[in-house]
Amino acid sequence: MNSHEFLYKAIYKDIFREKVRSMGKVIMVSDEIYNKLKMMKKPGESFTQVISRLITKKPRLMEIAGKKTITKNNWKKIKESFKERDKLDEVRRRYLTELIEK
Repeated sequence: MNSHEFLYKAIYKDIFREKVRSMGKVIMVSDEIYNKLKMMKKPGESFTQVISRLITKKPRLMEIAGKKTITKNNWKKIKESFKERDKLDEVRRRYLTELIEK
């Protein structure tokens, strides 16, 4: 084996090991849950990202109201996130409407 072959094999082994290490886990879900997750996916979003988004706990306004824990800057961010949510809701609504009309 010449030095180039050795180098290529070494590089391939490292790439293969990294790929195997970074592979995800397989989980089984019912067809119903799969279809619900599929409907909740945003364009370009993976199922991993959908699940992560759904299970990440976000503070609810009722949990922090009256505790003087929100600065004006944080309140501004909250209002911006509400606006972003509304935009995404509109995108989802249009997408679902298009599906229904087909």
